[in-house]
Amino acid sequence: MQLAESRSTIYSLEEEILVSTVKDGVVMTSADAKENFNVRQTLKLEYPIPFLMDIRNLPDMTIEAIRSTANQPDSDNYSAAALVVKEAIHQLVARESKRFKGHDIPYRTFDSSEKAIAWLQTYL
Repeated sequence: MQLAESRSTIYSLEEEILVSTVKDGVVMTSADAKENFNVRQTLKLEYPIPFLMDIRNLPDMTIEAIRSTANQPDSDNYSAAALVVKEAIHQLVARESKRFKGHDIPYRTFDSSEKAIAWLQTYL
């Protein structure tokens, strides 16, 4: 069920997991990361909740956006986080975001949303 949408991302609730899916072809910027944070603040959800970020449609992302995304002030709202990736650029984003991440929640990278959801369900 779709919950909200920003310029870059669609937020939905699937199997009690918050899912953010980057729209096709969007190059993520720090402004997008800030907008996404503001959109998430409007969601009427019960926290903590597992969070799946699907970036398979992402062609590129600025380093500032990686830092902003990794250091979001709402990270404590999530019991675990999974990143679904497809290409080498996505692996780079995943590696860099882990480096900047300052929160202690379980975090893993997957190549399919099914595997990510199965893992995240253990944190419901």
